[in-house]
Amino acid sequence: MLLLYDFITDTTKQRLEDLESQKKDLEQKVIVEEARAKYELTKEYIQNYFRHAMKQCPEMAFDLFIKFVKVYENKIEIGLNYSIHEVENKEPIIKKVFTETKKTERKFKGGTTKTKTQIYDVYVVI
Repeated sequence: MLLLYDFITDTTKQRLEDLESQKKDLEQKVIVEEARAKYELTKEYIQNYFRHAMKQCPEMAFDLFIKFVKVYENKIEIGLNYSIHEVENKEPIIKKVFTETKKTERKFKGGTTKTKTQIYDVYVVI
């Protein structure tokens, strides 16, 4: 009696094993991407996270959460101490979270007032 595997060559068998391996890899990548999309950072999430931390231990919150703050002419980058890229050797994720407008007024002698408005894009780096 002939069985199905009697007709399968070594090349066919190897190709099926390769395809099974590719399938498993793709399934794992789909799971990772779905998790990444599910836990996307939002402005509200970040604000709530810091509010909670500030209530718990305000004097240590900045040292614990903020790695660096870089202020440029038109943007601010806030680096968080939460970092996936250092563990997995990946590039940092830089995400614009909101735009902030800062208005300053300067009063001069004689009653003249000069107003300056500066707009900053605020980015989080993890």
